[in-house]
Amino acid sequence: MLYSPSDRWPAHSKAYWRAALKHARRNGWYLNVYSDHAFGQVRCNSDLQSQNACTYKVFSSGKGGESAAKECQKKVDNCPHRTQATEPEGADERLARAADHLTKARRLLDAAEKCVERERQQYIVDELLENAEANLEQYEQLMDQAIEAEEQAELAAQTVRQSLVKAGEAGLPSEVTPISEVAGSHVVQAEGELQRVGNHPEKLRLTQLARSLRDRVRALGGDISDADGPR
Repeated sequence: MLYSPSDRWPAHSKAYWRAALKHARRNGWYLNVYSDHAFGQVRCNSDLQSQNACTYKVFSSGKGGESAAKECQKKVDNCPHRTQATEPEGADERLARAADHLTKARRLLDAAEKCVERERQQYIVDELLENAEANLEQYEQLMDQAIEAEEQAELAAQTVRQSLVKAGEAGLPSEVTPISEVAGSHVVQAEGELQRVGNHPEKLRLTQLARSLRDRVRALGGDISDADGPR
């Protein structure tokens, strides 16, 4: 299975390999996971048939694993293909990818914020039901309010699902933290793309958008530790 830089990669059992894989993903590499004893292979492009790609095999265990992980990071840093994006003709492609990541992040954050609203409405439902049980004389009125609040919660849930579909993340659970973490990953990838672009009229706008989305991720409790500051 091939994972893109914006996907959540499987976690390696060794800390030094996790660091190396994180470095590769942050630099726009892809992970191809195998079914045999090897963990997989990282590569600098997504074309598995390409002969013009830098690759490095990642093993699940074995001697010399830490040295191999360090060598993998060097391979990423020395990849000759990454310099192509700094050429004038690569700036538009980088900006397009950054804009795509930020669009996905914004849509995911929209969904996460709707989750917050759904939880608020559900809290109202629970509170009203408790009050209804304690106040039988007002039972009918409170039940009507509870039903209305539950309908609002369901509308919020539908909006969450629609937002996830638009963001291309329909398989995610409709919970605030997982959604906001994936949104944070898209922001990280967008910032990585923008750092490799020189002076360009569109770069400033996308950089400001990334900062705004980063704040929204943090407000929702998402993990954006990969992007605590410019790299």
